[in-house]
Amino acid sequence: MHARRGLTLLELLIAVSSTAVIALAGAAMLSALGYAASEQRDLRAVVGKSLAVGARVGAEIREAHAILAAENNLLILWQGDWNDDQQVDLSEIIRLDVDAVDQTLKAYTIGTGSNDVAYALTADFAAETQARIDAGDMAGLNWSRDVAAAVFTPNNANPQQARLVTVWITFNAGSLNEVYASAVALRDGGV
Repeated sequence: MHARRGLTLLELLIAVSSTAVIALAGAAMLSALGYAASEQRDLRAVVGKSLAVGARVGAEIREAHAILAAENNLLILWQGDWNDDQQVDLSEIIRLDVDAVDQTLKAYTIGTGSNDVAYALTADFAAETQARIDAGDMAGLNWSRDVAAAVFTPNNANPQQARLVTVWITFNAGSLNEVYASAVALRDGGV
């Protein structure tokens, strides 16, 4: 009589545990692939956003008549002397402001129906525009979310005489950071 050959319990346990290890490794690779694709998609979105917002900020700077104030997270531009009165009118100002708490970049301009005010070039435009925002005279338009910080550096200690602005905008999306950096020249050349 011939002995039948079969699987012992030990051989069966080894086969099942080997199959489980291989299946676990396969699942881990699929999970890593999905995570990598998600991170890459998020990175592309942040880079795309940074380029679009950077181009928009650059266009505003290029078209401006002069820089009225430049600080961390704040840039105030005189868009042009549209009524030829040789004064900065509230209707000719745009304020780009980064709210570090909300992580938003907003552009403030005068609201319709608000009283237009003329300012001397020596005015404190950061304080004046903030007072107008608080009074509801300047409306904010949200340009971007996920903006952690911005640094606007004119090439002159007096921003109104600057002809070039260095722009650094930091974008955050989850664990990803993207910094947009650019130098933008004013076409009009300041006052």
